[in-house]
Amino acid sequence: MNLQKRTLLLVEDEAVIALLEKRVLEEHGYTVIHANSGESALEMVRTIPEIQLILMDIDLGTGMDGTIAAELILKETNIPIVFLSSHTEPEIVEKTEKITSYGYVVKNSSTTVLDASIKMAFKLFDAQRTLEKTTELLVSTGKLAKVGGWQVDLSTLKLSWTPMTFEIADIPPPIEPPLEDGINLFAPEARPVISKAIEEARESGIPYDLELPIITASGISKWVQTQGFAEMRQGKAVRLFGTFQDITDRKMIQLEMDKIRENNATLINSSTDIMWSMNPDYTLNIANQTFLEGYYNFTGVWFKTGDSLLMWNLFPKDFLEFWKGLYDRGLSGESFEIEIEIPTPIKEVLHLYSISFKPVISNAKTIGLCCYGRNITESRRSEEKINSLLNEKELILKEVHHRIKNNFATITSLLKMQAMNLKDEVAIQALEDASLRVHSMSVLYQKLYRSTEYSKLSFKEYVEQLVGEIVSNFPMQNLIQIFYDVEDSLLDSNKLQTIGIIINELIANIMKYAFIGREEGCIRIEAKLKNSIMEVIVQDDGVGIPESILHNSNHTFGLYLVRELVSQLKGELSISSDQGTKVVFTF
Repeated sequence: MNLQKRTLLLVEDEAVIALLEKRVLEEHGYTVIHANSGESALEMVRTIPEIQLILMDIDLGTGMDGTIAAELILKETNIPIVFLSSHTEPEIVEKTEKITSYGYVVKNSSTTVLDASIKMAFKLFDAQRTLEKTTELLVSTGKLAKVGGWQVDLSTLKLSWTPMTFEIADIPPPIEPPLEDGINLFAPEARPVISKAIEEARESGIPYDLELPIITASGISKWVQTQGFAEMRQGKAVRLFGTFQDITDRKMIQLEMDKIRENNATLINSSTDIMWSMNPDYTLNIANQTFLEGYYNFTGVWFKTGDSLLMWNLFPKDFLEFWKGLYDRGLSGESFEIEIEIPTPIKEVLHLYSISFKPVISNAKTIGLCCYGRNITESRRSEEKINSLLNEKELILKEVHHRIKNNFATITSLLKMQAMNLKDEVAIQALEDASLRVHSMSVLYQKLYRSTEYSKLSFKEYVEQLVGEIVSNFPMQNLIQIFYDVEDSLLDSNKLQTIGIIINELIANIMKYAFIGREEGCIRIEAKLKNSIMEVIVQDDGVGIPESILHNSNHTFGLYLVRELVSQLKGELSISSDQGTKVVFTF
């Protein structure tokens, strides 16, 4: 607000004097309200909020005097009061100074003096208000930040605390402890540290800034950051002062983080793999013990944080240019992994490392590079040895399979040759049947050999190949039509061998007996899987099985074998003869 618009309350019991003073003040731009007694002045202050300053006479007639009125007013408000009186006695002036400090003007002083005193009072009042607001802000900020203050008068060793310091220490104000008790507030292990810092500040004016544990008056452990400064006069400390901040929460987090970092460092340094990170300027940020020891063993130099990783005086130029290229790829934001041969202290011995490069990104900018390397020399040698053994095993297996296949062929050939040298038709037929049975086993073996799965095979593929090869052994093979309706499934190789012999017997019997006296024929093979039960049907449109054989299959070895093998599968068998023969077996 502009000074020329401020409102004054003039307290004067002499009407003529009041009239003159009011007029003079209004000519200087003030708004003036007049009160002729202390009582009326007190009432006006209560009812007129526009009043900004009071000019108070001391002698106010028969009522209360100006000093009493001023004291009562100041109990209710903080309006600045300037005493305007004719008294010049020191005791009177001193009395007013104890009531207010905004000024004392002797009546009949010049208008300039009066105006200047009023302006100075306003300036003092505004400064006081600013100071109060600043103090209030500092107190609020200190409370929010848990920061207190303290000072020690070194001539008396009296220790003074701010309210927040009392609150941190759990000590009720205003009883302030002596300096010795203030030191004893710190934990036992911290007392020598704070004592030494205070002594150095007293003797040499050296400031300090410490983080120390304390034990409050109620026995609670806390951490504080305490700062101390010395006020020096003629080279001697006369006062110590500083701050006292509760940093318990921050310190607990810091201690926890230190513990985590220590654990991480222990974990990283216990690894035999190499780990390091670098800054965009190729300087080392952090590295584990394996990395540091590796470089020391090779170069005799211990790396430390801030050292350049591109040591041109220690490594060949082409070697470092190669590594710089890798670092540049990572620092450009690329994440990648490569295998590198790295020299060892032993001449001409290289170790193979798998090294990954991971950029550190912040705000879409690469701020560093993390590198992780593992020595894979031995694992690669082991891998190569295993591959060599596998290749050797594969060659051996191929040779074994070839020999087994030849053995099957040899057995089949021997049976056929033996049959060719016989005259007895029954014996010849028995050897030929045995040859077909061996051949069915050979087909299964070839399937197993070519398959990547040695325990199970495709039922559909096996049956179709087996039937085709059996039929191909008979002269009328081109006159027979074969129809398949086989639902595919994977079957255990042991079961397939049994099923192969069953189907071999059935197809061989059909080819030998079903189409006698006919020029063509039809064979149908079906297989359906339902609720884990497989049903296999082998059917022809030939002449059918004689009744004598149909009802007593034990008379023929082939049907006897079929019935026994189905029984081994814990299955069921049925044979019918109507416009051909139909054999159904389930398992």
